[in-house]
Amino acid sequence: MGPRLESRKAANLAYIEYEGPYGDIPWENLVKRLYDWAKGQKVMPGFYPMATYHNDPEKMRSDIAITFKGRAKQQDDVKTRKMPAMKVATISQRSRKRSEEHIR
Repeated sequence: MGPRLESRKAANLAYIEYEGPYGDIPWENLVKRLYDWAKGQKVMPGFYPMATYHNDPEKMRSDIAITFKGRAKQQDDVKTRKMPAMKVATISQRSRKRSEEHIR
């Protein structure tokens, strides 16, 4: 499935900065840390993790993020910011493991 254009409402965003090849992003580890942070902050996390890829071919910077509802503080390497309402291009990908389990 190709990219889709979607409208997003303004939201609170918790994110972890990552620097390195995009294919090497430790998604499972970073997403788990974000959800653990949300649990510790007693906020309601969003269901869909996301990434922002910064246009910096030298450093290959990205932010792995989740939205959340409630009041929370930055902690360790988890930072927060307000994400304004906007239109975004989205793409969804099923993990190979999940697809293989679905086939069985």
